[in-house]
Amino acid sequence: MAEEISIGPLTVQFLCSKYAMNGRLDLFEMTAPPHGHMPVAHYRRA
Repeated sequence: MAEEISIGPLTVQFLCSKYAMNGRLDLFEMTAPPHGHMPVAHYRRA
């Protein structure tokens, strides 16, 4: 079962971890309210 974290109106659901994908990716889904102010999407290299 996927882990879900809720903070106010935001919900993040982790679908698959890097440990299940041989260290290649973490997969998650985020739900935000309409017209919510969010930072620009980005990624970080380890």
